[in-house]
Amino acid sequence: MLPPPDEESTIRGEEASSGKECHVYSMIGGDLLTLAERIGPTARATFLVMGTTAPCLLTQFAEGYRVTLRERGLENIRVASPQGGDAWLALLGLKGVVQMWRGLVAVDLMMRWLCETRPYEIVPGSADAVHRENLDDLAASLERGEVLKWTERAIQRMESVRADRSQPRPIVGVAGDIYTRINSSANKDLFHTLEAMGCEVWPSPLLTDTTDFSFANATVRLRREGKYPEAAVSRGLTWRKDYETWRITRRLGRMVHGPREPSYRETMRMATPLRRAPLDGADAPRRRQDGAVRHPGRRRRPARHLPQLHGRHRLRRPARPDPARLRRARREPRLRHDRAPAHRTRLEAFVHQVKAHHAARQAAAAAAPRRFKLPFGLAAPPE
Repeated sequence: MLPPPDEESTIRGEEASSGKECHVYSMIGGDLLTLAERIGPTARATFLVMGTTAPCLLTQFAEGYRVTLRERGLENIRVASPQGGDAWLALLGLKGVVQMWRGLVAVDLMMRWLCETRPYEIVPGSADAVHRENLDDLAASLERGEVLKWTERAIQRMESVRADRSQPRPIVGVAGDIYTRINSSANKDLFHTLEAMGCEVWPSPLLTDTTDFSFANATVRLRREGKYPEAAVSRGLTWRKDYETWRITRRLGRMVHGPREPSYRETMRMATPLRRAPLDGADAPRRRQDGAVRHPGRRRRPARHLPQLHGRHRLRRPARPDPARLRRARREPRLRHDRAPAHRTRLEAFVHQVKAHHAARQAAAAAAPRRFKLPFGLAAPPE
């Protein structure tokens, strides 16, 4: 397993790309070239890139990396990018795919726990230390096929972190592509910066959540196209996926206290009035978020339709601070958000609005009349 990207690997990836690709392409390309330097020209290795069947340029990443390796004469590294469930089964087998999925579910749950716990930790750095230890232990457990046994050790470590949640912080949701928004190297430590300013970060849908949506969407699409045998196979794979998710979640899920991600039907119901495809962060009001940050990455520019979409979204939902961009492509230095003056100024203004929104909502909730809860759905008059 490769270490997290650093400044040197980021520069390598940018030098190997044309500047027209998305932010993720150059970051992963830098990891590939770092691996090539690390193992040398004689050792052989396989570089695994996550594939997709969605209409995304991620389907072209692997071929671009192969061209990069050929141009540098690096024939000792093979780039693998399975596209779809059949390809993953052919590469890893059923047992390997099950182990990989268990690991992904565990990592996503730990990420949510970390974002919920770190802002309230009593001993600074204790949540990050436990998270790193759990990740290292999980990697070793995956090799031995002992992910279920690992959960008990992970829970013991998580419970050792002392936290004080007596003063809830305003919650900020971070949207954007999955890689940039949750990778601290790619987003320049945005989560820590927001937490240092007094916020709690909600990392938005993670990889397993988007995979759940993709499986459900594929099944619905196959049924609509009349491909009933393929739809039955897709549904069967979905059941097995959900079962393996449950095996991890019923152990590790009790450490996560935030709301669950919306189901496929809930997502489509919320997003359909806004656009034909699901809108990232459409369920922010249900999570009681006080703000939303969209991180487009260093070079990637948001699509032109996003301001209009978010404008329509704000008209239908309670107003929340939602800056259009946090970075200006290539014209700003490669600094963390808490070290670049321009970045910090924009974030400070944004967090000020978030805290004002949070305080106003708390005041409104305190002033609202309370209602008694009665059985059988009966409503009681306010006090």
